Order: sequence, then structure tokens, then C-alpha cells
Amino acid sequence: MDIYWNNYNNRGFTQLSLDLSSRCNYRCDWCFNKHLINKQVESLSLEEKESILKEAVELGAKTLVFPGAGEPTLDPDFYPLVEIANNLGLITVVYTNLTGNIDADKINFLRDNNVSIGIKLDSLNPDYFIRRYHVDDLTFDKFFKNFKAVLESYKATETETDDRKIYRVIANMVLTEENKCEIEEISKLCKLNNVPLFVRPVKPVTWAEQVPDEWKKIGNTSGELVPSNDLVNLAKKYNTLFSPSSTLENHCAIYAFGLTIKENGDYQLCPDHHDSSGAFGNTKSKSLKTVIKELNDKRNTKPGFCVMLPEIKH
Repeated sequence: MDIYWNNYNNRGFTQLSLDLSSRCNYRCDWCFNKHLINKQVESLSLEEKESILKEAVELGAKTLVFPGAGEPTLDPDFYPLVEIANNLGLITVVYTNLTGNIDADKINFLRDNNVSIGIKLDSLNPDYFIRRYHVDDLTFDKFFKNFKAVLESYKATETETDDRKIYRVIANMVLTEENKCEIEEISKLCKLNNVPLFVRPVKPVTWAEQVPDEWKKIGNTSGELVPSNDLVNLAKKYNTLFSPSSTLENHCAIYAFGLTIKENGDYQLCPDHHDSSGAFGNTKSKSLKTVIKELNDKRNTKPGFCVMLPEIKH
């Protein structure tokens, strides 16, 4: 927290989220990026992205996150940027479904370049992949092969300080009415392999209103546009992480101490707050330093605050 607050007080920031292209090999029924998937936009060049990383480091940034409007490993700049970030001293975090442009050798490359991995782990059932991600019947095999490769490559990479443990791999589970029967098995698998599990109930966002019958199958049999109490309570029971993007003091690290830059260079408050995209300008016409100063004058850094849903406590 000393680093977070020092950067903040010095008009800098700590965490940069960089969205790469929206290419994705999944079509998750509950995806809140549906309107972005495979959308063609004018992308920043690799050189422009490298320049952004250098400026971010000058402003105090310690962490680079690839949240993924799509699947980050499918972007041709992903692996070069990982190496660039490591050479700049950044810790990189990537959220991946493990079925894009990735294999055991690339997983070792990520480990060697100081990358931590958030794995999409919703199900261990091949039929679930086909039905809900709309992928072919070979995708599950690739996922499980790469999942085992991650566990092997990152074995014993967690480190301990005086009062906490730091992990290099976590699992993210979107809990639905259809996969809730698997949560105990997934939880046991994660504990066996020393992988923290972040569970969140599926969210209706905007898509559920358009397909109410699907929402009833996935999120709430009553049709009410909130996750069912059963899903909420199960998530609380099996969660071993407060949130993958929060500080121990219950601040959202992305919103309170970070910034997102989209594929086309637009500044955005956080990866999920699409309404703010471009509201603070674009990297091609406005420096990162200027935007961070503007943001730090306006940020709400109270703990437990979500910019998307202010009434929801983390």
C-alpha cells in the first residue's frame, strides 16, 4: 500500500491495464464484451504500446495487466509485449482461457518473463465448453493439457512474506445454475494444486434482457435480473480470494490506483467501464501523465467502491 499511495500522491499510478485486440475463440453466452468481440478497430502499433509502457514505468507503474476484451494470447503483440514489460521491470498479469495461441513452451516463456496467470476455470465438463462457449469438441482437451502445463511450470512459484503469501497462478470461475454442481470438485482441484479460486456469480449486465430464457437457465430461474441467492451464497462459501484486482485494504486496484488503455489508444477508467472509453482522450493526442493527473483529481479512493455499480460494495 505504501507504493500505491506514494504513486498516487506523486501524481502517478501503479497499475496499467492494456487491452489488446478483441479476438476471441470463445463465444461465452454471458460475455459482457459481446459488443466488442472480433470488432475491427485501428490498433496501436507495437512501438506505440512499448512507448506507453515506458511512460507508465516513469510514472511509477509496477504492474501491467492484460484483462482481455478477447483472448490476449491471440493478439500478435502479446508475447513481444510480455518480454518488453519484463525488461522494463514490470510484473505482468494475464487473464486467459488457455486455448488460444498458447502451449507448454509459451507457458514456460510466460513464467520466465515474470507473468502471473489468471485461468478461466468454469467447468471440467467438455459438454459445457461446447454448449456455453460454443467451441469445437477439441477445445476442452487443449484447455486441460495447458492447465496441467501451467500447474507443472508454475509449481512452487508462490512466495511468502512475513504475513501473506503471493501466488503466480489463480483460477477464475463464473458460477452459473448449470455449473454450480461442479464447484466442490473445482475447489478441491484448486486446493490440491495450491491455486486460489475466485468465484463470482454470472452477471446479467445488459445481455440478459435480450435473452430472458437463457438467463433463467444460467443465472436465476425466477427470471429476476440478479444472480440467484443460491449462486451468491455458493460464491461466498468457496471463494478463497477477495478479488483478483483488489488490494488488501479493500480498494479496487484498477479503479483507485490504475488506468486502462484500449486497443485503439482510448483511455478508460477500468477494463469493464466501457462508457468511459475515450472520455479522457487518446494516447495519440494526450500524454499518460496528463490523464493520470486529471484522474487523480477526481478519483474516489474509498475502499469497497466500484465505479460500475457504486451501490455495490466489493
